[in-house]
Order: sequence, then C-alpha cells, then structure tokens
Amino acid sequence: MELSPQSKQQIDTILRFEKWTGWGFGILAVSAIVGMLVYASYWEMPDLFFLVFLVAIFAMLISIETTRFLMWLRFVKNEKARKLLTLRYTVYLIGFSAIGYYGVVVFYETTQPQTFQAFLLSQAFFWGAAFLGRWLDRIIQKHDGHYLTGEDLKLIREARDIEKEQGHG
Repeated sequence: MELSPQSKQQIDTILRFEKWTGWGFGILAVSAIVGMLVYASYWEMPDLFFLVFLVAIFAMLISIETTRFLMWLRFVKNEKARKLLTLRYTVYLIGFSAIGYYGVVVFYETTQPQTFQAFLLSQAFFWGAAFLGRWLDRIIQKHDGHYLTGEDLKLIREARDIEKEQGHG
C-alpha cells in the first residue's frame, strides 16, 4: 500500500520526535545522575540538589508528553478521536503526577520512613494510566486512521531498518 506524501511526512515527524526525545531524555538523565555522583563524591551535596533533580526530570517528562499530545492533536482530524486523545493524555498526566507526587512529597519531604503502600499506590496509578492509554490508543485509531499506536510505530521502524539493510547489503 502506497502512502500519501502527507502520511509519509507525518510518520517521519513522529519517528524523528520519538528518536530525539528518547535520546535527549536518556542523555540528560544519565548526565545528571553522573554529575550528582561526582559532586557528592568530593563535596557534601545539599538535599536541595536531589529535589531540583526530581523536579527537573518530572518537568522534562511533562513537557515531552505535552509536546507529543500537541503533535498528535495536529495530525488527528476526527472530533471524537481528538476528544479521546485529550482524555488519553490527561490520564497519562495523572499517572505521571502520581509518580511525581511520590518522588517529591513522599520520598523527599517526609521524615518518616517511606511506606511500601505509598509506593504501590503511585505505581498503580502510573501503570493503570499506561493500560488505559493503550486501550484508548486502539479506540482512537478506529475513529481516525491518521493516529498510530506505539506498536504501529515499532513495526514501521523495523520495516525501515530492513529496507536500509537491503539497500546497503
């Protein structure tokens, strides 16, 4: 099946965004962790550094998800699919907020030992949001063919890698 130039451009934009956010987030997170470890090995690190690190990671995740939402909102044209897309990313932001709440408030702010129940509750919110997001992915795709799920993107990426190997081999 031959894709339209608009669909090819959409897929290229999405794959480029996924690649750059994945690499960018990974490099920044690893650099920050290594930097904190190096700093802590020579000087005493104030607790504020850890809080700034948690807030920065949380802000970066929120900004990546917001940008991803705005990108998909530009591609999806069906009104019902747009509303479902908004619901999907709202649920994702609630899941990330649960992780952020645990990281900043429960883990950093409390002087008492962290409870395993608080950890499980934050994980339940996050994984529940991820499950609901995947379920909504399939429903959004039924309403608008321009929306691609994570599995679709993985298959497209693999097909392009195979095409590159055959072209060079």
